[in-house]
Amino acid sequence: MCAVLLAVISPDWLLAADERGGRRLDDPDDLVLLEIGTALAREVRVIPVLVEGAVMPRRGDLPESLAGLARRNALRVRHESFRDDAGRLVAAIERVLASAAVGDARPAGDVSGAVVKVGPGPAPNDLTWAAGLLDDAERIANSITNKHAKAPALSGIARALAA
Repeated sequence: MCAVLLAVISPDWLLAADERGGRRLDDPDDLVLLEIGTALAREVRVIPVLVEGAVMPRRGDLPESLAGLARRNALRVRHESFRDDAGRLVAAIERVLASAAVGDARPAGDVSGAVVKVGPGPAPNDLTWAAGLLDDAERIANSITNKHAKAPALSGIARALAA
């Protein structure tokens, strides 16, 4: 089975604090750290998604378990071009799933060619798969904290769902 993990990164992602005021990425029990670190260790395809003008973190800014994230090319999702950006994200996911379906593992690096777990994947017209993509898009849109950016993002998802 092919797996893809979207790592949604906002401008304050590196400095996000837990309830005690410590940096979440320094907490070995933090779910974001565990999920991304486990995916990288298992060679699951991880696509960084930069929102709200975030920049890709440097290797030195990340805990060791996330160091591989810095070597990935990220996709930007901006409120002013949400439809186009979300389309590029979906296309990248489709390429990963399609290459896995035909057994094509590519070297790690950019969005169009990272190592994936090869195996049967859902067909691009599978309704469950499409629903999962829409759920992911909704989670990305809901992670946007700027209320002026969030409304157009959620509106775009509603239009896509209606289509």
